[in-house]
Amino acid sequence: MGEQVKEILNWARQRKILASAFVALTLLVGILIGSLVSGRVSATKGFGFAGTNATALTVPDPIPATNTFAGIVNKVEPAVVNIATTQVLERKQSSRKRRSQPYDQDDPMQDFFDRFFDGRSDGPPPADRSLGSGVIVDKRGYILTNNHVVEQATKIQVQLNGDTARYTAKVVGVDEETDLAVIKIDANKELPVAKLGNSDGVQVGDWVLAIGSPFGLQATVTAGIISAKDRGGIGQQFQRFLQTDAAINPGNSGGPLVDLSGQVIGINTAIITRKRSAPTRSL
Repeated sequence: MGEQVKEILNWARQRKILASAFVALTLLVGILIGSLVSGRVSATKGFGFAGTNATALTVPDPIPATNTFAGIVNKVEPAVVNIATTQVLERKQSSRKRRSQPYDQDDPMQDFFDRFFDGRSDGPPPADRSLGSGVIVDKRGYILTNNHVVEQATKIQVQLNGDTARYTAKVVGVDEETDLAVIKIDANKELPVAKLGNSDGVQVGDWVLAIGSPFGLQATVTAGIISAKDRGGIGQQFQRFLQTDAAINPGNSGGPLVDLSGQVIGINTAIITRKRSAPTRSL
């Protein structure tokens, strides 16, 4: 009986030793495999050619694209409006002798006479129409724009972003020296607003976005940087301008210039072009 117990104990010891050896061997194989895989990955990121002094190329880790601009546009664009103005012009009295014959619509010479000699005195006075942009700064309908957009306008209509309705606006106040104007619409609802910032904190080289309705194309966004600060000597106005290379075209006047925090730091006012082939400076 004692011999059998000893044999069983010896057999158990051998099994325990074999199991320990197997576990150790498994760990060793895992370490070797990990080292080989790591070496191959490193070789794909940086490699060179034997026998040359070429610098090994390093493949950088992927960087996800930023959506900063999209977030700013989604925040500010609903507050940007399209402004259409109409200015009725006074009919100039022609010094030329008018035709004494009654008006004949079928007379082919009548149209020529009307076009070039102001022959129809009973027709409606001519009207000058223009387009601009603005930005809502108060949910009750107060809109900031350029004075030259609404100056001498006999009718001002505002179209909200994403809305086909047109609202008649009235001028609340203007400042000719800074070319700024405030108009108001009654939309009978709370309107989205843009937050006004401080342009003193902007630096040359900072990214900015220009939002507006160039050529009547509503809700158009362009991006650029601040090219210069305190740009003076522009027209008769005393203020200092921010110059940007963001594309600004006719119809952008009155729209906001926005920094990367989504705040309005300027109102798009003018473009200066020396030649057609030369780049423009936007203010």
